[in-house]
Formats: sequence, C-alpha cells, structure tokens
Amino acid sequence: MEIPKHQQKLSTEQAAILEEVKKGTSVFFTGSAGTGKSFLLRRIIKAMKDKYGSEAVAVTASTGLAATHIGGITLNSFAGIFTSSEVAKKPANDFVNTRWVQTRALVIDEVSMVDAPLFDKVSTLGSTARNRQEPFGGIQLIVTGDFFQLPPVKHDQYAFNSKAWRKASLRSFNLKQVFRQRDPEFIAMLNDIRVGLLTDRYIQILSDECAAPVAYADAIEPTHLYPVNRQVNAENDQRLLRLELPEHHFTAHDYGSDEVLKHLLCPKFLRLRKGAQVMRVKTKTAELVNGVVGVVVGFQEDLSGPDRVLPIVEYSLMSGRKIVETVEWDKWERSDGRSTASRTQIPLCLAWALSIHKSQGQTIDRVRVDLNKIFAPGQTYVALSRATCLEQLEVLNFTPQKVSQSS
Repeated sequence: MEIPKHQQKLSTEQAAILEEVKKGTSVFFTGSAGTGKSFLLRRIIKAMKDKYGSEAVAVTASTGLAATHIGGITLNSFAGIFTSSEVAKKPANDFVNTRWVQTRALVIDEVSMVDAPLFDKVSTLGSTARNRQEPFGGIQLIVTGDFFQLPPVKHDQYAFNSKAWRKASLRSFNLKQVFRQRDPEFIAMLNDIRVGLLTDRYIQILSDECAAPVAYADAIEPTHLYPVNRQVNAENDQRLLRLELPEHHFTAHDYGSDEVLKHLLCPKFLRLRKGAQVMRVKTKTAELVNGVVGVVVGFQEDLSGPDRVLPIVEYSLMSGRKIVETVEWDKWERSDGRSTASRTQIPLCLAWALSIHKSQGQTIDRVRVDLNKIFAPGQTYVALSRATCLEQLEVLNFTPQKVSQSS
C-alpha cells in the first residue's frame, strides 16, 4: 500500500521509533501484519533523505516486488551481488564502491526473506568499501520486516542468526497497534496463528464460519489469493474469457531493462473487457489507492491517439461510497543500482485472483483464500491477514495442518 487506508498519522509507538532513527540509532522494527510497518518506513525514508540527502540514503528490500513498494532496489543490487553463488569480499566495481562510501543510511525492508549468509556478505562488502571494521562499514541501519511472514529460501537461515546482525547492535522495536483490522477477536486470532497457535474456536471460525460464500450487493467479488502463480494466471484468464464482449489490449511503453521492470504489479500486456475485475496498482488519491478493487464498466475514446480507448472503472469503498474513474496512462521509474528503466501503462491488473506473495503488504477488503497448495512457512498467516474483517473473509481448503505447515 502506498497510502494506508486505516492510518493517516503516526501512532505514539511509531513516532518513538522515528525519533530514535533521527538520532542516528540503527534500528530493527517489526510487528504483525497491519501494524503500519510500511507506513512508518516511508516516513523514516523521507526523514533520512531530509537529513542526509537522497544520494546518501540507500532504500532496499529483499525482493524486487517489495522494493517497488518503497521506491527502492533489491539489497543484492545495492550491494553489487548479481548472482546468488557469488563470493563477494569487495565491491564489484568502482561504481558500487563509490555508492557504499557515500551512503549514510541503509534501509532493508522485508528482512524476513534475507538469509543469514547474504546479510553477512553485504556487511562485509560495506566494511571493505568503507575501510571500517564495524558491520556494514558503520552505516546507520533501518531494518524492518516480520519473521513470522514469508521466510528465506532456506527456512533455518534467518538474518537474525548472522554474525553481522549480532554485531550491529540494532535497537529492536515491536509495533503492537493494529490498523488493518478492528475486530478484537480477529486480531487475537491472527496474532496466535502468526506464532502457530490454533484453538478450537479458531478452527470453527476458519472451517465453518469462513467457509460460506459472502454475498455482496455490487458486482465486485472477493479477490482470490493463491499460493501458486499458475493458479492466479489460470483463474484470471478463465474469468476474462467468460465475458463474451470485445477485448481491449494495452501494451506498456517500456524503456530500459526488462529485468528491472519485471517485479512491477503493473503488467507489460494488459487485456480488459467490460465486466473485468481489476485492482489499481498505483495510488492516485487518498481513496484511489494502490490495492483498491473495482470493475470495468466501459471504455471511452482516448484522444491521445487513433483507435485507442481508456477503461472506466467503478470502485466500491469500505465506506459504502462508489467512485467512477476514467483510468489514464501512468508511469513508473525503477533502478537496479546500475541502470534506470521506466514503464508507462494503464495502472491496473486483473484482480479476480492474486498470489499470496504479491499480496504481502496489501490491504484487501474482500478476500477469498485458497490454502490447497500452501508450501512455505508464513503463507497462511500472510493470506489471512490481508483481510480487514472476518465478515468479508472466505477460506477454502482449510485444515489445522495448514497453520502448522505455515508457522
């Protein structure tokens, strides 16, 4: 989410972390899903850039997708590690070395997916480039993530087990106030599932109360969250083909490396028909945020070129308000630390289905979770915690083992 739906200003605990960062303290802050980690991180990034200058603040994340959410690059790209097997003891080239030297603060988001060997490797590179023995060459660290969500590929090699983590003396904070959900029972259930606890009451909720389809007064259906990308693609393609109406194609105007752009939620090729369920993938206003779901209700002529149209989308907000928008082309710019790339495209993606991985960090008002092919620790928790309330959460193929497999 680029602008949180349920939070507009820092809470007391968030403000305390921001003040500590402003003092120059290296910090790690965590918290369950929906506690405003991303919201706080954006405020911290702005404060650090105001303090040190944009060029001296390295904004990174463990994955390309997570990096796009905060306008950063991957940790590997920043560090100059371009293959997973690379043995790196010194910066790859002068450009990477200079970047290390000029960096005053390093942000690492979604640290749960950074393994211990990588954390140590990046720290060594920083120390070498800056000619200082301290971890990361003495750079101020702002590290965040939830180790109960998606893990590194090798599940037993969390970053906090690294030598560099222990030596970095990160001051740790745990955010406790939840903004995404309001129901105390739902919040308590999610907090317990996060650590692998499952009571008889929770089993009843997930296997009985959340198993029934939820009826809505409008045409917007729950977004179906799947563990596997091929399930997502199959459902979106099948649902689009059921709409026996003219199809409009939107091809992105790309500049630069496809590798840099591949992590964007915004697709290179977008196919739409009237009746298609879509998600906005870039924030426009406080209500039309990244993650809001709507339905294509028509198309209008695009005056910028012959035979071109723009989609018209109707969104139903949690408040009950409906907003109709003619969606215009937008632009994304990204960098991998070596080169810059851009994509100009309609800021929509099909949203009958979405992968659990791509939903991480999103708030989705209407959710249907399919746990059939859960394969990684944290997936069940990540999927369930996208929902804002139990009344708009559907759960398919639930068994108690899905929680134990996922924690």
